[in-house]
Amino acid sequence: MNLIRLILNFLINLQYHKTFKSYEKNQWEDRSFIEKLQLERLNQTLLYAYNNFEFYRNKWDSLRIKPNVKSIDEIKKFPITTKSDLLPLVKKFDKSDHNLIWLKTTGSTGEPFTFPTSKKDETHKKAVKQRIKKWVDSNKNNKKVKFWRGTSKKTLKQKIKEYIKNEYTLSIYDPDNPKSTLFDRQRINHFIKTLNKKNPEVIDGFVSALDEISNFLLSNEIKLKFIPKAITTGAEKLSKEQRKTIESAFKAKILNRYGGTETSIIAHECEEQSKTTHYLHIQEDRVYVENNSQNEIIFTDLTSRTFPFIRYNTNDIGEINNNYKCKCNRNFSIIKEVEGRVNEWFILENGDKISSHIWQNYFKSSLGIRKYQIIQMSKNHFKINWIKNQEYFDEEEFNTINKLIKEALKSSTIEWEEKDYLELGKGGKFNQHISLVK
Repeated sequence: MNLIRLILNFLINLQYHKTFKSYEKNQWEDRSFIEKLQLERLNQTLLYAYNNFEFYRNKWDSLRIKPNVKSIDEIKKFPITTKSDLLPLVKKFDKSDHNLIWLKTTGSTGEPFTFPTSKKDETHKKAVKQRIKKWVDSNKNNKKVKFWRGTSKKTLKQKIKEYIKNEYTLSIYDPDNPKSTLFDRQRINHFIKTLNKKNPEVIDGFVSALDEISNFLLSNEIKLKFIPKAITTGAEKLSKEQRKTIESAFKAKILNRYGGTETSIIAHECEEQSKTTHYLHIQEDRVYVENNSQNEIIFTDLTSRTFPFIRYNTNDIGEINNNYKCKCNRNFSIIKEVEGRVNEWFILENGDKISSHIWQNYFKSSLGIRKYQIIQMSKNHFKINWIKNQEYFDEEEFNTINKLIKEALKSSTIEWEEKDYLELGKGGKFNQHISLVK
């Protein structure tokens, strides 16, 4: 049995190495090669979805659409899909199937959900991530520290894994321990002490966390004992002011990215863009990205089969340019800037700060809450607007989430208001977390 497992792991690693090499080569191909590859993979994806998913087959048949296109632009005849559309599809999968890997979105648009993937699908995402790692730092063995979501108390297994990979995660919020999510002076000092101890060549993390640490370094005139080669940012919109602050505090270049749980990295800055216009290269050999009339970002995953995302609306706003030519000589289209995705910090009466990602983590576990919006009215008064998903609503689950939020917000007043509709914010983007506290 162990021998069979070893053989299978060897074959999987062999396939991954082959996949990675192909992605490495793709980035230097000319535009015609990329467009041809996209069209080929798009038709494979459409045909597979039609033959294996009743949801897509019935939808396309009703519109008399055939699962093939002669040009990439013809994808626009297929209907756009949303999380709400795909939720019934999730129910058809067996959660006890050990061949499936279940992923959860953070719900940055206010409507989180869980969906399945597989090792084969993840191989393509992993290969693209590895390619981009080389954009950031050519030495893949360099030490990396990541400010991300996760447990604040690591198991021995997690510590060993971090040591082997030479990648260490510092939790900016832990849903099982809300107090660990507070950004007070003591915790920021702990982060700075850890950074000086680790001396990482690359630092990665949520924009808001890195911005908060940077402001602390600058305002207290603290200088780090090392200078990283690069910083990568993601999960939230990076403003010009935040870029300037983080680069000033860490004395390092920033390479920003855009993506999501549904399809991993969608677009990323190269080293040239980190110094100039800050456009993000779309990973077009794995994902097709387009704009609708409101400049919302729509993507089609070209390699995933377990749970296909076809013309999926991210609800993010960003302008795509297919003709831009970067000096790095990659022929990928670019996203000029992603609007929205600004997850604000909530500041409590005692001065403690909480990352809004904790609310995403709480709400994503509840299918009974279809959409939510949390507004900080004052330092001790919060309002939560929410839409009930009647089919999946569970009173006990709802009470558990309410209890977790009360514990995190301490003595604050929390006002729940059930809604039929939640209004969009500025620029057509839904503002999931709103703080009226300056």
